[in-house]
Amino acid sequence: MRVENISFGAKFNLKVGDKNNTTQKQLHNEIGLAQHARDIGVSVPKYDVLYAPVLINYETKGEVADFETNPITKKHFPKLFNNLYLLDISNISHNDLEMTHCFYAEDGDVEFDCFRFGDYFKKNEINLPPFEMSNNLVNYENNSLAFYAEQMPDEQSKIEFLKEFLKASSFYHQKRVQYIEQRLGKTINSGVVLTKEMLENEKIRAQMCQNPSDEMAKLLLKKLEFGAKQRKAFTLWDEGNGACGHEFSANKRINAIPEYLNSIKLGIEFIDMAQKLANKSDDELQEQYYTLEANVGKYFVDTYLGWVFGMADYNFCDERVCPKPDEERESLKSAYNEITLADYSSKTKAIDDYIKIYLQEINA
Repeated sequence: MRVENISFGAKFNLKVGDKNNTTQKQLHNEIGLAQHARDIGVSVPKYDVLYAPVLINYETKGEVADFETNPITKKHFPKLFNNLYLLDISNISHNDLEMTHCFYAEDGDVEFDCFRFGDYFKKNEINLPPFEMSNNLVNYENNSLAFYAEQMPDEQSKIEFLKEFLKASSFYHQKRVQYIEQRLGKTINSGVVLTKEMLENEKIRAQMCQNPSDEMAKLLLKKLEFGAKQRKAFTLWDEGNGACGHEFSANKRINAIPEYLNSIKLGIEFIDMAQKLANKSDDELQEQYYTLEANVGKYFVDTYLGWVFGMADYNFCDERVCPKPDEERESLKSAYNEITLADYSSKTKAIDDYIKIYLQEINA
């Protein structure tokens, strides 16, 4: 295993078995995927691996993004999107591109660290709808960009920033167009077949993002609000389960369910916003773009609804939380069915009804 040591600004350490419960498998991912990513041209801090005990030292060229002290600017976007594209075509799913794992340097460089939860994309893996080629962009948007946008002081600042982000993404989507065109109909490393639908969707995004409108930026902002709230709910659940050194917490596990469902309500708002933009568009390309965005929103709303019902069910099956036999959970199952059967314009009310029944059952 080839490793190198460099000397830059911010320094971080990681030990196996520390309070973050780092495992040997995570260490393997940390080193192996980071090395692979660096070999293909992704900016990754170079690791110095010490044994006895196992310790990873790495130093980064940049710092974590901060709107006041280390803002993300358009000079960072070329490197950012190049990193994402290289990961995509190399079949690497980083899976944890949150703010603390992305570093932005004054010269425009952007580094990604923390590959310990990463993997290679696999066929049928929940990542993106089947009409999208796997990518790392959604993970970056939900875990990094969404939280950076929250730091901005007003909506207009967010809109202007996101228009620059969308414009820079056009080149990323165009490169993906070229990649799919060269391999159309073929099976890539993940086992996924690249389809004409994937190609057309990338073309739509590449064209629309060349000259992004305020409406496109506002729609992306709504998507980021959805992503940030979903991520916070997921973190609450994860911490409640004792992840990353946290103590098990029944309260966090309980509270994660309504938080998750409230995040899904933002997803429904996003779908509605995208559909309205599609309906009022008198341009075919615009209509296709907004319809595509609405369909992506529907995919994630449906996916997260399946997750949250499983999480709630798990709470009622766990002796440490709120054990209840199956026959006492019929009202919850019925309320969940109402959500799934409702059209998207009616799901919000059905979700609110489910939350009420869930909390009643928890407190009974």
